[in-house]
Amino acid sequence: MERLAWSKFMIIGGRATGFSPSADVEVIDMANEKHCPIQPSLPTVRFGMSSFVLGSKLLTIGGIGNEVDITSYNYENRSWESIGTVGAEWSDYSIAQIQDSWILLMGGYYGVDATGTTIILNANGSMIPGPDLPEANDGFCACGLDDNHIFIAGGKDLDGSHSRTSYVLDWASQQWTNLDPMALPRYYVECGTFLSTNQELSVLVVGGLRNNMSIGPHTEIFNWPQRTWRDGPDFAYPNIFLSRMTNFDGKLFVFGGYDDTSATFLSSIYKFIPKKESWVIFPLELNIARRDFGIMKIPEGIIDC
Repeated sequence: MERLAWSKFMIIGGRATGFSPSADVEVIDMANEKHCPIQPSLPTVRFGMSSFVLGSKLLTIGGIGNEVDITSYNYENRSWESIGTVGAEWSDYSIAQIQDSWILLMGGYYGVDATGTTIILNANGSMIPGPDLPEANDGFCACGLDDNHIFIAGGKDLDGSHSRTSYVLDWASQQWTNLDPMALPRYYVECGTFLSTNQELSVLVVGGLRNNMSIGPHTEIFNWPQRTWRDGPDFAYPNIFLSRMTNFDGKLFVFGGYDDTSATFLSSIYKFIPKKESWVIFPLELNIARRDFGIMKIPEGIIDC
């Protein structure tokens, strides 16, 4: 995908220090390690949503504060516009994209309760039902493995239990397969793919809650070809959840989040280096400390920086 070379990240909304919902929008140029000019704020404060590029649109969907709205950033006019709605209030869902022409929105709070519903959002704006999750779930992580497989792990079920489960969806058959579980249950967890030192596709799982307490620095790695779990390198910040993870230049980055042990909102950015399987701190921080925000990698040339 061309987007692998995109180097700018737009960070949107979330909760800021003091649990204040935010409408703030910022852009960071990761390649040149600098902040871009401040962007227009969202029309309303919101958190617990996802943001992504689909076709030519920069989208933010749902979230607490504007739960049904599909909001698009018009970069030519530098303004946010409502372009539609989803069928019910939707927050804390997960997303995965394995084709440029559509994205899969999964689980979360849809209406009044956690759901196993998934929706395929196409680049032309149409929405159709996707394959249901194995169970109702929110606060789990998701990522595409290749152009036919989507991985999910962790979350919380309808009974409120934090989960160790992991699954993979075969898109061609529309079937979920139950994988070996993680070592620890993780709610509000983040994950992303990388190539291990022997060039095997792997998934790094970071952070989350276990029994409503931070897990600590422990991370886990899932080896996709071997279908096995192992311990990963301890995360640089010991107690974190509701952060956001994304990739750039073959590395994984963890933005912001919340430390419930010290009740601290985080502005830090940490980089995972696959060749060393180690963490280093990125030289920039977010403009504001925040958690449960939207983040998306944006096309080159649409925002001056």
